[in-house]
Amino acid sequence: MKSMIKVLCLPLLILMASFWIPLEGFTSQQQTKAQSLRTFLSMPLGDNEAAFMRLGRSSNIIVRVADKTVLFDPATLDQEELDILNKKWVDLVVYTHGHYDHFSSSTAMKLIKGSQPDIAIEPSLSPFFKDDIPKEKLITAASGKSYSTGNITIDTLEGKHLGPIMLFRVTINDIKIFHGGDSAYVSLQTMASHLAFVPTGSPSPTCNPEYAFQMVSDVKPQIAVPMHGLDDQHNEFKRLMDAKMPDTKVIITKPYVSQKVSIR
Repeated sequence: MKSMIKVLCLPLLILMASFWIPLEGFTSQQQTKAQSLRTFLSMPLGDNEAAFMRLGRSSNIIVRVADKTVLFDPATLDQEELDILNKKWVDLVVYTHGHYDHFSSSTAMKLIKGSQPDIAIEPSLSPFFKDDIPKEKLITAASGKSYSTGNITIDTLEGKHLGPIMLFRVTINDIKIFHGGDSAYVSLQTMASHLAFVPTGSPSPTCNPEYAFQMVSDVKPQIAVPMHGLDDQHNEFKRLMDAKMPDTKVIITKPYVSQKVSIR
């Protein structure tokens, strides 16, 4: 009888273990994300330094220069991350377009109520904001225009995607940061930057490593960071860069890993 009980219980124990292990991993991952974000926000920066970190697997990027913090396409933040960001203060939030992995109206509203940042958006997103943010805080970006808020300058250029998309260059303390959303290649001769975040592919059908390389060829940054793609696509982008633009440093980084760079 005891042997039979052991045989009957064994599958149940295996099943319980299969649920317990992922749950433990998820909890640990959440703690790591929060701690990584706190560490990133407290990292000291010199006059010619910038720090950045990917927030998730798309084009969600946080960048710090001097005393300013900018969020690009924050669509996948959980409540703990939002609480941390709102305590530390966010100065500018940029939304390139309205696809689910780039924009979340609930996340945007929580940031507006917490940090009260300036918001720069692709124009089709304006209905989500018109009743919830002071007019002076909302920048509805037209292509080829330049906007200023405090000591931050924002330059814009229409990209190419399945729907409307706007590409942004943000300048803080003379450090220029380009963000390519998940656009296909368009001419970027007017968007020269020091630091460039460029999309290499998946899940977007409009970007790939070759287009990312063409973007960097126009922007001519000191540092290029692939985003919005699979590891193989990031690696292919780096191979193209190493062969054709070896003087530009390529940083392939994982989500929630802080990077600090010096700008010449």
